[in-house]
Amino acid sequence: MMKTARICIATVLILVAILLLVLPAKGEDVDCWILCQPDSFVNVRSAPKKKSEELGRLECGDHAYTDGVTRRGYLHVYGLSFEMSEGWVHKGYVVYDEPYKPDVYETQIISNGRVNARRTVNGKRRCWLKNGETIKVYMVSFEWAVTNKGFVKTKFIDLGT
Repeated sequence: MMKTARICIATVLILVAILLLVLPAKGEDVDCWILCQPDSFVNVRSAPKKKSEELGRLECGDHAYTDGVTRRGYLHVYGLSFEMSEGWVHKGYVVYDEPYKPDVYETQIISNGRVNARRTVNGKRRCWLKNGETIKVYMVSFEWAVTNKGFVKTKFIDLGT
């Protein structure tokens, strides 16, 4: 019983350490980018609520800064190009590594089973994709790709690298 408790505590500590490495610390300036469908945008709002005032829009690949503060699924961002240079964006459209826009190309899903295509980064499932299924890739970050089927983890896409 004591050994099991130590293993559980060690596992929790490892997971916390990983999260601390991946997520920005509150109050720390961190670069972030918008990842969304082509010819789309993400609203910047005055408060972390869907119905709050829209201050402006960020397009796919746009850069901002964040202090890591999150509320109700929204992330505080600043350093924006419009008059109110700070606001809130849905965190499902934010990545912490600069995405690139390749020429749109077709490729395939590579997996041992089915793969989730999501509505946003880490969001709800939009549909299932099968191994070998053909998709179009529009934008790629380290962990996520924007495809014609939704957001897909890059580890399940033949990126040809």
